[in-house]
Amino acid sequence: MFCDEPVIRAYMGQREYDDLPDANAFFDCYHGIVFHVTDGYRIVLETEHFYISLSSEGVSLDAKTGSLEEYEKPGEWLESFVHGTESSSDEPFWIEYEHTLFCGERLLEVSEENGVFSLVFDDFTMKVFPHKTGDEIHGIRTRNCLHVYGCERLLKKPCACGGAGELFLDFVSDYFVRCTNCKKATWSQMIAQDAIDEWNSGHLNWDASEITIE
Repeated sequence: MFCDEPVIRAYMGQREYDDLPDANAFFDCYHGIVFHVTDGYRIVLETEHFYISLSSEGVSLDAKTGSLEEYEKPGEWLESFVHGTESSSDEPFWIEYEHTLFCGERLLEVSEENGVFSLVFDDFTMKVFPHKTGDEIHGIRTRNCLHVYGCERLLKKPCACGGAGELFLDFVSDYFVRCTNCKKATWSQMIAQDAIDEWNSGHLNWDASEITIE
């Protein structure tokens, strides 16, 4: 067991200043789950008593001996995947996919082969793929829909027809959930958790049988 505590918050670590101009990272959850990363970026997962760092140097487990700011590396800024609150509510107004994916999960095992790190969580597996600084790391540019992996555990309610749900990202970067059987889907949402909530509430509003999937 790498860490027996579930993740409660997640952060992207990046340079606060332009001192590493070739630093880069891309979190690919559309062809499996792979974090492509150079020096200058990392993902930090917070549990009750630990910080887990996913970086080009590998995966480390560090006891929480101070604040998050004290855990930052020199010149680094750790930004939460949950952004702000609306003035009239305590609810966050933007939740990135990484928060939905990681929170509640425990990191069970970590292994390394040929410089690539394999991570086993409770409900999904992923890889950390280090790159040399200056390597080109490309994001996704497509006019098609992409299957989004990792949150199958959160799609708790089957469709009325008995089919399971699959999470997708459309070509304008909105999320929707489609039934694997009848192909009915939720309306597209800007936040993945909102599309998941729509699915679990049984709100399927359109026929998505004709979508093109990359």
